[in-house]
Amino acid sequence: MLGITSYYRDNPPDTEWAYLMKYGYSSVQAVQYIKVHFPNRSFMQKEIKSFEFQGKMINGKGIGCGIYQRETLIGRVTLLEKDRCINSGDYQVLRIVTDCFRASVRGKEGAEGSIYENAVFTRLLKGESAETETVRRQLSYYGWEPDDRYQVILARALKEPATEQIQDLVRTVMENAFPAGHVLKLDQDIVVIWNLSREEEIMAEKLESLVKRAEISVSRSLPLKGIHNLLYLHRQAQACFSLQQWEQMPGKNIAEFYDLAMDFIILSESLDGIYRACHPDVIMLWEREQKYQDELFHTFAAYINHDCSIKNTCEAIFMHRNMLIYRVRKLMKLIQSDISDSYTRSYMRLSVRALRLYQNRMLMHTQT
Repeated sequence: MLGITSYYRDNPPDTEWAYLMKYGYSSVQAVQYIKVHFPNRSFMQKEIKSFEFQGKMINGKGIGCGIYQRETLIGRVTLLEKDRCINSGDYQVLRIVTDCFRASVRGKEGAEGSIYENAVFTRLLKGESAETETVRRQLSYYGWEPDDRYQVILARALKEPATEQIQDLVRTVMENAFPAGHVLKLDQDIVVIWNLSREEEIMAEKLESLVKRAEISVSRSLPLKGIHNLLYLHRQAQACFSLQQWEQMPGKNIAEFYDLAMDFIILSESLDGIYRACHPDVIMLWEREQKYQDELFHTFAAYINHDCSIKNTCEAIFMHRNMLIYRVRKLMKLIQSDISDSYTRSYMRLSVRALRLYQNRMLMHTQT
């Protein structure tokens, strides 16, 4: 919070106002209360909008608008109704105050310690550093944790050129479609950060319905554990649009990174990016191997590399047939994907090879 009137210090409009006066930022309870009881309210708009809350924690009317820096919402100016009704003069005063803030923000573009530092999600999506405590506090507003599983969805308007008004419309569409996610604008894309540990997976049918109604194209990354992986998730979702063009898929307005991951791995020059682009089941087995060291990952690698043939796998790793069958059954309980699908098997084989390269590189770095 940059500032607040002290006129109502002894008689605050509601409990949240009192909290702001005391701590200088919104309470987690209030933010979650708004999300649950007023899910369709958007607070991202640049123009002045009126609002009304009727609840136990937040109760009142007012007007407000957003302040942006580098296309990222960094704050809002809000005027609450208390002793009298909001009138046209209040709109004029709010417009003047907001213009002063916007002018100040523009003057600090690129300055060290600028307000942009507080745009936590934008910084993480761009791979920039963010203080751990700041990240935790931002996540707490959503009831999220740093080690949850996240996914990134990008939306672009089909109509070109994508004017600011069109992008604002696309953002509103995504906010209404995914109220439990965090929606922001980044460059020419509308970004949705989705927490798979707290919410159900977004079904493909919902995305298909959305792109038809809203005339947008959508891409979706793989799921990854850890908010620190937002950079890689964003890159995956971005890559979908270009990879889809190279694959010559005209007219297809939904791009799933899963379906394009092999192309990404082949073309990528970053082993860190390749590691995070590997098949989720293969990553799960590889990470499990680091913990338990029970050779189950190596059994899977041999099995998938020999096209799921029990006979050929037994001969390759010198394992008794009954033991291999037992281990394969154990693997099938852990794996979520259908390995009878030819693309899935190819993706898994490439992922196994990529993870071994990644592991060898890590060992070389450790030794040096």
